Amino acid sequence: MEWLQETVPWSSLLRRLLDASGGNPISLRDVITAGLYDPDDGYYTKNIRTVGIRGDFTTTPQLSKRLGQSVANWLRSQRKSVCTSARCNYFELGAGTGELMRQVMKNLGMFSRWRWHFSVVDISGPLKNIQKKNLGDSVKIYPELEGALAEAGGRGLILGNEFADAFPPTVAQLHEGKWHELMLAQDADGVARFCLGDREFADYADFFPAAREGQRIEVPRDFCEWLKCTRSFLKRAIILLIDYGGTTEEIYAKRKHGTLRSYSFHQRVDGACALARLGKCDITCDVDFSYVARQAASAGYQVGPLKTLSAFFSEHLRHDGGMEDEPALHVIGKNFRCLELRAC
Repeated sequence: MEWLQETVPWSSLLRRLLDASGGNPISLRDVITAGLYDPDDGYYTKNIRTVGIRGDFTTTPQLSKRLGQSVANWLRSQRKSVCTSARCNYFELGAGTGELMRQVMKNLGMFSRWRWHFSVVDISGPLKNIQKKNLGDSVKIYPELEGALAEAGGRGLILGNEFADAFPPTVAQLHEGKWHELMLAQDADGVARFCLGDREFADYADFFPAAREGQRIEVPRDFCEWLKCTRSFLKRAIILLIDYGGTTEEIYAKRKHGTLRSYSFHQRVDGACALARLGKCDITCDVDFSYVARQAASAGYQVGPLKTLSAFFSEHLRHDGGMEDEPALHVIGKNFRCLELRAC
């Protein structure tokens, strides 16, 4: 085991995790998983209040109506490619407060909504309560996509807006020419410290040749495993992913220490300090769409070209007068990416 210099702030949840490990190192991926989804202390399962100005972070639907307009137009353009019946299924994954779903329904129009079944898939108890209040009985809420797809016969259009980043990443670091998973343990002085796992982590061996010694990366293994499992339930469907991130080179060219960060009361904290309020704040990272695309293709998806959100707006807002002069939206449009995965 190779100890690193970085120490990690103690929290009650981290202490519980390390005590339960019996002195053995635990992966940073498992620590993040607990911080987000622990049944008793997880951020999404217990402690998230809301999304937006009164929450810890804001998503695109809270900043602009343009995403709802463009997604509604995307649904219209793709409907016939997956649906043969009178009503088509639309699923939103991890819908936050339900604001984007509300905007999409509004932009589809009162007389067109009867052609759609609207569903949300979310595991967050606090957010599901907000969704029920904001969306009413017109939208069905499921705890997982498998059950929703079973009722829909495996057909429909699926949106994951800032969904992939909610999966805990596997974090790895390049050491002496080999990738090793980043771990956490308590050292001889009783300090929580990062260390490197003994086993070589092979996922990036031939995938990121430009990496330098000490480079740290966040690999979306869990999300890609979810994509693989989901593929078996899809008969004719399209998944549209919208998230912050980019290609491997775009993300890490100037970020040797990776992109792991947390948000609490709209304040961003990077690196090891992102774990200081474990369970009480959102922990996230950029989505490596190069890795996602490669894994999705191997799982049997037809992978479309990676686009910026600005390009998606330009394509699907051309009948709505284009983008308004919204500075925040221009920044988001540049930094967010869109990827279509077809299962047809």
